[in-house]
Amino acid sequence: PAPTLRSIRRTSCGISKIRPKAVHFAARMSAALTLSSLFWLIPGYPQGTWVYITALMVSWFPAMDAASVIKKTIQRIQGTIMGAILGILLGYFSYVIDTNQGQAKQAIFLGVMIALVTFLYTFLFVQYRYIASHSYAGLVALMTFAIALEPFYVDQGPSAWNKALLRVVNVMIGCIVGGIVSLVVFPKSTKGLVRDKLVSQINLAGEASQAVMMWSAKVFSGQGAPAFLGSVLTECRNSGDIREGEDDEDDIAAYKAYNKGIKQWKDTKGLFPLMQYDAGLHCAKKLGIKKHEAEFNKQAAIVLARAFRLQTTAVLLHSIARNDQGHDFSGDELNTFSFIGHLIGTLLQFPFSVDSEEIANDLLDQLVYVREFALDEAVDVAESARAISNGDASSMTLMRDALRLRLANGEGNMPLSLYSSDNSSLLFLQLVEHLCLRALRLYYASKELLGGDEK
Repeated sequence: PAPTLRSIRRTSCGISKIRPKAVHFAARMSAALTLSSLFWLIPGYPQGTWVYITALMVSWFPAMDAASVIKKTIQRIQGTIMGAILGILLGYFSYVIDTNQGQAKQAIFLGVMIALVTFLYTFLFVQYRYIASHSYAGLVALMTFAIALEPFYVDQGPSAWNKALLRVVNVMIGCIVGGIVSLVVFPKSTKGLVRDKLVSQINLAGEASQAVMMWSAKVFSGQGAPAFLGSVLTECRNSGDIREGEDDEDDIAAYKAYNKGIKQWKDTKGLFPLMQYDAGLHCAKKLGIKKHEAEFNKQAAIVLARAFRLQTTAVLLHSIARNDQGHDFSGDELNTFSFIGHLIGTLLQFPFSVDSEEIANDLLDQLVYVREFALDEAVDVAESARAISNGDASSMTLMRDALRLRLANGEGNMPLSLYSSDNSSLLFLQLVEHLCLRALRLYYASKELLGGDEK
């Protein structure tokens, strides 16, 4: 039987299997907040609530790995120090004004300073990229600035100084508690997270390629039609809501498969700068295996880049199939498209199958067939080009006028070629060839990095 597209199904309701990451996150939060709450029990310890609040803000990120928490902790400490210095310094000047000129002028001074500092920071945040890259530190700086300055509004003399300093110290303690807990209680390695994301990228690339190739074979055989992409983009359904039996199921599934893959690709790319904060990597450097780390980073970047190239090739193939269904592909070509989609979808599923090498060889065989189809199509394109070059100027003008009229009327499904579908058919075959090659390159790069893990 012909292979069918793997369905994207909604997760069933009811009691689901307990996920380890949910347990780990709950344990980290429980430990961080319990430790922070102990400061309330210290007799006479002032403003211990700020330790609790800060630990909560630092740790409350379920998807974050330890390196991300450490980075956030470092930025929070930087922002706390910067905001504290600025707040206490301006608080000192306000105290001097209050002593010499009264509370009314002190209030005016504090109000003007808050407005000025806020304006300058937000301006610099938008104006300069470096500051924008440290936005969390800047946000904390603004918050700490207000926290340190607030006592000078309501208190006078040494009590204002004491409150401001104690709040800053407690915020720093909360940062340290949150960072230590993230490293001790079920630490989530950034390297491990990158590995998990790469596995997801491999699987999504296989799903997108399979969806696009099977739907293209379907639409070229006259058994389907593309859904209006505008309605797809404005739908409220999520990627898990595709239902079997819908006429546009394969088209929407193809769009959502590569759209999800490209979105996750961006998220994975953002993890690489965090590798420097990974405690496991720092320990590995001390053990003298820095070269191995650099090799992992290099291979991981290669896998990620190849997954993205595969996704973009799937996007191009989908665009051709959506915008020009006038291709005259033979039954053998259509069956080859479906089979290629099935092979790529099966090959790029981690953990890899024990038959993955055999599947890779089958895909290589199909690549040879596609090249033969492309050579035959190239002959037709050359004959079409000669026929057009022998045409008179009036016929070519009529073609262009007809195409311009269709564009002006906003008609969809515009042909990719001005003269015929032969050119776009050849382009489609060449892109299928690229798809096969890139799928194979992704498979071998992934196997080298992640290992076989054959099932």
